[in-house]
Amino acid sequence: MKDSRVNGMRYSAVIVSVAALLVCVYLANAWKRESYSLVSGKRGGGYHDFAVGLASLREYGGLKVDLVESEGSLANVRMLERGEADFGLIQQGVEVDDSIRAVAALYPDIVHLLVRTDTKIESITELQGMRVSLGMQSSGTRLVAEQLLDHYGLDKKKLVDVSSSPRQSVQDLIDGKADVMIMVTALRAPVVIEALESGKVEHLSLGEAEEAAGVSHGIASRYGHLKPVVIPKHAFGKLSEEAMCFPKEPIAALALPSWLVCRADISDDAVYEMTKSIYTHRYQLGKSSVVAQQMYAPNSTEHFSYPLHQGAWDYYHRKDPGFLVVYAEVIALILSVLIAVVTLAAAIHKWVQRRVKNRIDHYYEVINQSFSDLETGKVKDFKAEEEMLMALKHKAINDLVAERLNADESFRILQDLLEQCLNEVQRRRGI
Repeated sequence: MKDSRVNGMRYSAVIVSVAALLVCVYLANAWKRESYSLVSGKRGGGYHDFAVGLASLREYGGLKVDLVESEGSLANVRMLERGEADFGLIQQGVEVDDSIRAVAALYPDIVHLLVRTDTKIESITELQGMRVSLGMQSSGTRLVAEQLLDHYGLDKKKLVDVSSSPRQSVQDLIDGKADVMIMVTALRAPVVIEALESGKVEHLSLGEAEEAAGVSHGIASRYGHLKPVVIPKHAFGKLSEEAMCFPKEPIAALALPSWLVCRADISDDAVYEMTKSIYTHRYQLGKSSVVAQQMYAPNSTEHFSYPLHQGAWDYYHRKDPGFLVVYAEVIALILSVLIAVVTLAAAIHKWVQRRVKNRIDHYYEVINQSFSDLETGKVKDFKAEEEMLMALKHKAINDLVAERLNADESFRILQDLLEQCLNEVQRRRGI
């Protein structure tokens, strides 16, 4: 019977242990979901190209990502804010609310001004009356295009708006159904390459590329999210047998960072894994996405334009020195001061205790002398001896109250000796 109870207890302990282990494993992986939605852009654009590359990292241990097409940055922000997507790609300058956090700064988006070669347009100020693709209504391209028009005082009503998806707009440009296309996307986005390969489209420069304070600098000085850049001569190389190396001359342009963002309520672990996957497998990402080849790893997160998600922050700061390393000198100073204070306090305490001992030793000497005088018959005036001992007793009590003596065993012995000595004196006085 006893063995049965013991075995039963053992089995119960095993079951409880296994259950506890399973609970721990579950809690450790509770953040994981089957997949996460990523809202990007239209096919042919840089966002869609990057999103496809990001989804390919699943085979290297990355999160499973379901791609959702959209019109662009503004549409992506709205979907994230409404909780209809988990992650999204946006360009800098797009306003977001507090429900969105940054995950990673990706690659620079270029403001491409693409024109048909037969239009002979030499400046953005010549767009009046032209058939222009300004980007889809909810795209970041549309936002920047309208800022450019406003900067140059161009009336949108005097343009022929032939805006469509990036790929359709490029096709319209090639087919002669559009004259100009403004598009914000990566330098080598598929649709840009497609346009230049046709040999019928070229870049329009914002002034002279060599100017230190040219047109692009002027626009950037007004819109802080835009930065002047130069597309180098022959940056795209020879794209086909028919086409020459593009561009033929350096192009003054504008650029702005693109971002991977997410909802603030996505778990820290999921965002950490997403960030880690991007930077750990940058080579594999670049093989699947042309635009990802231009991605850079930030040296610091201090200048991020959007609030950083805690999971991403944990990844970027994973190699930061620990608390003890950062504050080693301060901690050493504090410990040195504490040791000095403790040493000084111990010395003071020892000095006080020595004075207390010296004081109580004086009382012992007086009482001992009184006993000796009584034994040898030197005491003649017993009344005076009694008064001296009573005064000594009161003085000892006063020293105790003033903490010049300690209420310890030595003090109790002193009181007993005083009482004995007083009793002896009073006996000899005949009291």
